[in-house]
Amino acid sequence: MGVPLLVVVLALLFSVSAYWLLNTSSGASWLWSRVEGLESIDIRSSRVSGDLASGFIVQDLEYRSANLDVLVRQAEIEAGIAWWPLAIRVDRLSLMKVGVFTRSSETHGADDNGEGDIRDTLAEVELPLPLEVNDGVLSDIVLHQDENPGDALARSVRFRATLDERLVIDYLDIQATHFETKLQGNFQFEPPFELAATLEGRVDQPGEAGQTVLEVPFKLEGSGNLDKVQLQLTSQKFGLQLGGQILDPVSAPAWDVQATLERLKWPQDQVEQSVTLSGLNLSSQGTIDNWSIELDTGLDSEQLQDIRFALSGSGSTSKADIASSTVTGPGLD
Repeated sequence: MGVPLLVVVLALLFSVSAYWLLNTSSGASWLWSRVEGLESIDIRSSRVSGDLASGFIVQDLEYRSANLDVLVRQAEIEAGIAWWPLAIRVDRLSLMKVGVFTRSSETHGADDNGEGDIRDTLAEVELPLPLEVNDGVLSDIVLHQDENPGDALARSVRFRATLDERLVIDYLDIQATHFETKLQGNFQFEPPFELAATLEGRVDQPGEAGQTVLEVPFKLEGSGNLDKVQLQLTSQKFGLQLGGQILDPVSAPAWDVQATLERLKWPQDQVEQSVTLSGLNLSSQGTIDNWSIELDTGLDSEQLQDIRFALSGSGSTSKADIASSTVTGPGLD
C-alpha cells in the first residue's frame, strides 16, 4: 500500500507545482528568475508581469553573447504542458521590436582557422522536455552590424516549430519590404548537423517612382550539413536554374555554382529603354576573398539586336578584375 500512496502523493505534488508555475504570477516570476540566473547564457529584463497560462510579459528582454546581442522591447508568451507525449507547449509567442546586434569576428577574436564555437554551442542544446511553439511571431526586426546604422530585416516573421533532438519547422513566413517567403525544414543538433529546407517566395526591385521594375518568384531547396550544403534555385517565370554547393557555410563559406537563364527583361514594365537577357550561362567558384566568375549571355535592346556578351573575371572584397570581355553581333567588329 505504501508504494501506490507514494505515487499518488508525488503526482499530487507535481500537479500543484505545475499549476503554480503556469497559472500564477509568482510562479512565472520565479521560473523567469531561474532563467536569468543561468550561468551558461546571459539573459536579462527590466520588468515581468502576468502568468504563463494567460500571458506572461517580459519588458526589455536582452540576450548577450560574444558576437551577438538581441534586444526585444516586449515579449509575450502563453504556455502550458502537453501531457502525452510530455512536452512544453507554447500556444503563443510574440516578440515585438526585435533588434539584432552583431560584431564581426575581427572585433571579437575568432579562432585562427576562422571557426567560431557554433558547432559546440549547437551540440550542447539540450532541453529537459521537447518544446512545441504553435504560433510564434516576431515583428519589426532590425539588424545592426558593428557600428553601422540599423537595416530593417523584416516587418514580421511567423512560425510553427518543434525543438527536441532536432528542430522541425512546420512553417516560417517572412514578410519584408520587397521580399516575402515561406519555409519548411529541419535541423539536427548533433554532428554532422544535417539539415534540409525548402523556401518559396518572391523578391522585387523597386523603381525610382516606387513602381516594381523587376519581380522574381523563386523556389530554393537546400540539403546537407554544416560542412557542405547542396542548393537548387529555380524561377519558372524566367527559366532560371541555379545549382551548386557551399562548403563550410557557417565558418568560411566557399561556393561552386552554375546557372542558366532563358529570358529576363529589365525593367519589366517598360517597352522602351529596356534590356533583355537571353540564353545566359554563368559559373562562379571561390570564397568572398578569392572568387572567379564566367558569364555568357545574349543582349537585346531598342538600339542593339542579337548581341552576345561574354565576360570572365575574379576578385575579392576589396577589388574586382576583368580578365576578358567580348561583345559580338551584327554590325560589330
